[in-house]
Amino acid sequence: SHAFDHFDEMQNKNVEPNDVIFSSILKACGDLGAGTEGMLIHNQVIQCGCDVNVMVANTMVYMYGKLGSLDEAWRVFDSMDIRDVVSWAAVIGGYAQHGYGSQVLDVYARMQEQEIEVNRVIFLHVLKACGIVGALENSKLIHCQILESNVSSDDVLANTLIDIYSKCGGIEEAQGVFNKMSKKTA
Repeated sequence: SHAFDHFDEMQNKNVEPNDVIFSSILKACGDLGAGTEGMLIHNQVIQCGCDVNVMVANTMVYMYGKLGSLDEAWRVFDSMDIRDVVSWAAVIGGYAQHGYGSQVLDVYARMQEQEIEVNRVIFLHVLKACGIVGALENSKLIHCQILESNVSSDDVLANTLIDIYSKCGGIEEAQGVFNKMSKKTA
């Protein structure tokens, strides 16, 4: 990949990577499934002290989540002194992507205890987790939270709700979401 070539070239010229460079290359490692390179870069991040940067740490959580190294993603997340909504989304997304529905719901509960404002991406991951574990009551609760939040409902959220309600046996709820969606687009 060009990202790795440019990163190597910088290193050969003794250019110190900054937070943005580290975040970019770590994201590339996750997206490309380059676990070995990602771990090596993680070590470099620690050596230069950049692991305390929220953006870099968030990207490491994202990378390990994409790679399926969920214990490592959690370890990085858990070691962060400062977490933002992106931190929570990265760890929840990693668990959701690999089908760990109950872990998503556990982390989401911890997030709510911290009173972190939930965004659209997190709602989508949590709904997916509800479908994985067949949690109809949780799905209803998340649906209420979406309606009460600042997140504007869109077709992706509505279709996800319909899908999750259907998987969890909430046919009436799925029909209700569909009817509201149909009125909006009619």
